[in-house]
Amino acid sequence: MKEYINRLKKEAVYVRLEAKEKIARAINVHGLIKVLNCINQSYKNFLEIQLNKDSAYAQSNQLKEPIPFIRDNELLIVDLDFSSFGAAVIPDTLTVLDYTGRKISSEKKKQIFNDFKNDVIYADFSDEKFVERISKTYSGEERNEIYKPFLTNIYKNKHFDFYCGSNKNNLKKISDGLSKKVVNQLIPKIKQTKDMDLRESVHAMYVTASDENDITGKKQYSKVLATEKLELAVYPYQLSKIKVDHHNYLFNNKLSADVSYEDDLFYIKYLNLNIEVWGKDREEAEAAFDFMLKQTITNIYLEKNENLMPKAQVIKENLSKLIIS
Repeated sequence: MKEYINRLKKEAVYVRLEAKEKIARAINVHGLIKVLNCINQSYKNFLEIQLNKDSAYAQSNQLKEPIPFIRDNELLIVDLDFSSFGAAVIPDTLTVLDYTGRKISSEKKKQIFNDFKNDVIYADFSDEKFVERISKTYSGEERNEIYKPFLTNIYKNKHFDFYCGSNKNNLKKISDGLSKKVVNQLIPKIKQTKDMDLRESVHAMYVTASDENDITGKKQYSKVLATEKLELAVYPYQLSKIKVDHHNYLFNNKLSADVSYEDDLFYIKYLNLNIEVWGKDREEAEAAFDFMLKQTITNIYLEKNENLMPKAQVIKENLSKLIIS
């Protein structure tokens, strides 16, 4: 196993993060996860786009199920250094698996990762010829998928400096300077089509309402104060019940968690229960929230107080006020 990892290290990308303001230049976990996630997402998008562009692999009879292949080629951390935060990342380019009767060679996997290193991680975005080549090679949608996760989370980041290279003892700091022209070329705004404009949109509505319900049990609204179109689905995530181990836990009022969007991720927070999760879309964030809520009920709400730390006891008390059965 050690020899296998050492072989991967030879082709890996070494990255290092150094906090700009924190004590001892330590990186917080939240920021670290976002950076690693954005690099991984950028690589997976790059991988899928490259395969689709290659006629030898784009034929439906050769690669009918790209998702398992992409899943099996997520970036791995093959070296780790906690002095600031340093890691070597690379997909498993040594193992060749069979996908719907066809194998994607180790050489092909290495080639795609090398292209990703050169065109994304090590790219010189100040080179006009490079940016022009990328603009001709990839469509606007493809450039957004490849470069947006990387550029929006690493360049001009106010919390940390980003270093990368092939040798962990000689890493290059990524410059904070990135012109607006380059950004617009690499992650251009995509115009919506008429079909997209016809889709339903989400609106927030502010109304006055009585504290009592009508005879059908519904809230009575008397006046609409204002409406607001939401560009993203950042309305509260609400639950009236949740099922844990065949038991439905009902809430006396709807559990309403805050939803926000930052750095290409959806966040859902419910601070009274110390829950904060995120996902690449709202659906993924909601699933993560449900999972954490179930874990909180199982590990805290159903546990005896004497087995809980003081902070967990407060969370249990807050849950007890929410749950009616």
